[in-house]
Amino acid sequence: MNSDIPVYLNIDEAWEEYAPKTKTSDNPAYQKITDTYCKIDFRGYKSDEKFSNLIDDSLHVFYGARCHYFVTIDDKCHYKAAETYHELGIQTKALKPNEFANN
Repeated sequence: MNSDIPVYLNIDEAWEEYAPKTKTSDNPAYQKITDTYCKIDFRGYKSDEKFSNLIDDSLHVFYGARCHYFVTIDDKCHYKAAETYHELGIQTKALKPNEFANN
């Protein structure tokens, strides 16, 4: 995260303070992956227009974390998946179909 951003605009800190503290799953990876994906979306770059798309894509990224490759044609999802996997140290590679075909 960029340290030049004013504290009040740091979504990661705000998320930790204001996000619901209820558990949505017994799988700790689920919460970590979906939360990270949503935080990346809320930063404002390549954000989804519909909340339902955000939720669906975060679930796809969670399931993809168990695979070697996560393939999507959706530019926004591709970016956020790659960032999520990178931030969490997950080895899954987020690829577009043409990248997967040439891999």
